[in-house]
Amino acid sequence: MPSSSRTQSIKASLASPIHMIDLPMTERRAQLIPSHQEAMDILCAIQDKPFIYRAYYFLAMYTGCRRGELAALRWTDFTVQEDGSALLTISRSRSSVPGKGVQEGKTKNGRSRSIFIMIIATRKTIEL
Repeated sequence: MPSSSRTQSIKASLASPIHMIDLPMTERRAQLIPSHQEAMDILCAIQDKPFIYRAYYFLAMYTGCRRGELAALRWTDFTVQEDGSALLTISRSRSSVPGKGVQEGKTKNGRSRSIFIMIIATRKTIEL
């Protein structure tokens, strides 16, 4: 026999009209990932733009980071190794919250992750 609080919960959910609404099906779209040539074309198209834009688009394509994760990056998130490689740690995200402005918090899934980047290749690509 269900407890009285469980019974009340069931009754409340049955009485709520929100449970009688059929939500529309949403179509999942495939993620569009540029080919190597398309990525190079994008970077060539922005070669006359400021470094910060070139770095942003390079990191977006190279790492697959979300827009808010890229916006929250700090120089301390890059750990440069002696061999020219770097470890990028993604641990924060920024978003615009209505009424509160830009807020910084954890990533979407709440976990940090690290991405290995070859700095030598990065410099050459960004400096196109």
